[in-house]
Amino acid sequence: MDNRGVLLYVDLGRLEDEPYRLSKIYDTLGQYIDDIRRQRDIIYISKMAESLDISSLDRPCATYMLKLHGMRPVKESWL
Repeated sequence: MDNRGVLLYVDLGRLEDEPYRLSKIYDTLGQYIDDIRRQRDIIYISKMAESLDISSLDRPCATYMLKLHGMRPVKESWL
């Protein structure tokens, strides 16, 4: 296994209070579902970002910025 996963911990005492707490925060079930979807999307996007090779993305961006400002990179091999 590649040591990736999620550890879940549930406190049953707090779980019983969950419906009351949610009713104080969210007016409707739809708002609660939308919030859960946003959190899921944020987690998905952050996991995608972890898998990117940032160094391979930074080099073309840095080269473009140097050319844009009329400068040359220190190493020609960067081009």
